[in-house]
Amino acid sequence: MADADAVLEPGIGDLSVPPPPSSPAVPPTDDTVMSLVDHLGELRSRIFRSIISVVAGAAVGFYFATDIRMVLQEPLGDLPLQVLGIGDAFFIQVKIALITGIILAMPVLLYQLWAFIGPGLTPAERKTIRPWIPMALVFFAMGVLIAYVVLPFAIQFLFSFTDPTLQARPAAGQYFDFVTTMFLAFGLVMEFPILLVGLSTVG
Repeated sequence: MADADAVLEPGIGDLSVPPPPSSPAVPPTDDTVMSLVDHLGELRSRIFRSIISVVAGAAVGFYFATDIRMVLQEPLGDLPLQVLGIGDAFFIQVKIALITGIILAMPVLLYQLWAFIGPGLTPAERKTIRPWIPMALVFFAMGVLIAYVVLPFAIQFLFSFTDPTLQARPAAGQYFDFVTTMFLAFGLVMEFPILLVGLSTVG
């Protein structure tokens, strides 16, 4: 009679199941790393093209900066602007040129944004959002136009708080900061419908 304490051979009378061999960890492949590198490279390329388009538009804006400045000063009427600093006149021209460059480059900026995020969307999402891309440019232009129409009323409202003890002598730098901020704010606010459509589409 076999001893009860005898060691059973593997697979005979032993009900325990040996654990499966652990599979070695799979290191990340070169395809995964290259896809990330390609993605970052594309982002850098899109940003570079956007900057080039803004610089090109700013060059055009700098050439016509004096004419643009005269148009922006029309809501003031005969009220002159004061230049307080030595380089204020130059920086005003640069600021006007930069804002003009952003406005002129808006079609390129929207295209670069769409070209970067478009491939990550589903065909149904791309089909829904694509018609709104040109509308975004139209809405931004409408916002800038509305800001220019509202500008005289805004200036008149703000100057209504002056009295004989407060004489209005606006500084040129502060005035154009106010104008450019107002233009960009109105243009971006008009983009909210596009943003809402995009968010509702992607869920």
